[in-house]
Amino acid sequence: MEPIFALIKSLSQSEKRYFVLFSKFQTTTTTTSYLALFNRIVKMEAYNEKDLKKEFGAVHFAQLKKLLFKKLLQALRLYYSTTNSQNEIFTHIHNYKLLASRGIQTYAEKELKRAEHIAREAELNYELAIVFKERNLLINGMSDAEELQSRIKENELFFQKQIAYISNEHEYEQLFLEIELVNKQLESTRNKEEMNRVTNFLQQPLLQSENSALSIQSKILFHFSKGLAYYLLSDYSNCYVFMKQSAELLEQNESILAKQEDLYVRALANQCLSAIHLQKEDEYVYGLEKLKKVKLSDTSTEASRDYIVYILQLMFFNKKKNYTRALQWIDDHEPFAKEMDAKMDRLSGMPQEKVYSVFQKAIAFVGNNMHKKASQVINEFIGKKGKSMKEDAYITARIFFLFIRFELNDESLIESELRSVQRYLKEKNKLFLFEKHMLQFITRMLIATSAQEKKNNFLKLKEELIALKEIEFEKNAFTYFDFSDWVDRCL
Repeated sequence: MEPIFALIKSLSQSEKRYFVLFSKFQTTTTTTSYLALFNRIVKMEAYNEKDLKKEFGAVHFAQLKKLLFKKLLQALRLYYSTTNSQNEIFTHIHNYKLLASRGIQTYAEKELKRAEHIAREAELNYELAIVFKERNLLINGMSDAEELQSRIKENELFFQKQIAYISNEHEYEQLFLEIELVNKQLESTRNKEEMNRVTNFLQQPLLQSENSALSIQSKILFHFSKGLAYYLLSDYSNCYVFMKQSAELLEQNESILAKQEDLYVRALANQCLSAIHLQKEDEYVYGLEKLKKVKLSDTSTEASRDYIVYILQLMFFNKKKNYTRALQWIDDHEPFAKEMDAKMDRLSGMPQEKVYSVFQKAIAFVGNNMHKKASQVINEFIGKKGKSMKEDAYITARIFFLFIRFELNDESLIESELRSVQRYLKEKNKLFLFEKHMLQFITRMLIATSAQEKKNNFLKLKEELIALKEIEFEKNAFTYFDFSDWVDRCL
């Protein structure tokens, strides 16, 4: 998407009003032109540079667009200059530099002290180090040897402590990125190698006790990283506990929350997701209400939050087998969901929210005997395999598609699809016990001749699925779709 169009479309109404007022206070001769371009783009549903060049002139359009982009960023920086601790710190540092450059040293130092106070209160260690570095520049004006010696000692003590804090935060950020990488590749562990990868991660010394985390930021990442690791192991009880702790720490530290709104949304979402898996309705409702009510300054995070709320509620209805309500929920939110789906389709990878959305919509359609719609949704998803899709999601979708085609009595397509799935699983070395049982069931059903034989096949599959849920790796095959529910509906 064109950056200028994306930026303007992300603005809230109050941000747009502020930009117009900000522009009207400018005295340059180009103000009218870039403000006119802004108003024109605001009204556009899709970006069309060809039309804009006709309207504003092709010769200087690139410069005008660049100027508008620059002015938008200037206005947004000013708009958010006091909205969180980090912004306030840099505003005071900027004030300090302006005053110091004009020789107004006393007031300059006051600005720097204000920045230092905010950084200390908010435990913003990187920002505090920047403030302290600026303070060192004041040493040049010191003539008192005793004062200079005191400052050198203070510097040494300060940087020893800050280096320890910043280094600790860096180590936890590395752990966070490590488990994020695993989560990019799978949603749940399906074999011993995958399980060992996650359990080895949890055994690292820094994850044994919260006391190892020196700062609030480190503690937040300690809990989030452990919660995510437990989710990959399908240990939803532990995931819930650690995600809840991570979210609560962010709530208690507004300055850090302002910088990491997306992490807070994810912590609450994972908390709700775990509660759904655990069938703990009260905990789910508690987490969802917090997620819905949190005020977010980032408009893209806000849209993502609303989409996650939509998916979680759809998943909740499906888990309760209230498929009628689930279908109504889909219909009620169709325009918004389509807009978000389209936005995600433009990304290079496939966000996990989109994956869950696909499966939950298909489950709702199947639950309402709308198998053709479910087939369309899953088939379209399978066709996007190249978009960094997780292997476990793709495999589940292929098997789910087989079952949907079975419901539609499309035996010719089932046979070719069955062979294709078998080949793919063997090539990828992903033919685990769950996959074997599912494919064997479809094979048996294709040759079954009587109603009783078909019923026996369903009963056999039901027994197999119950047993699979007790096996360490195989129970994780039900992350996206619980095929047991489908079997119960068919019996």
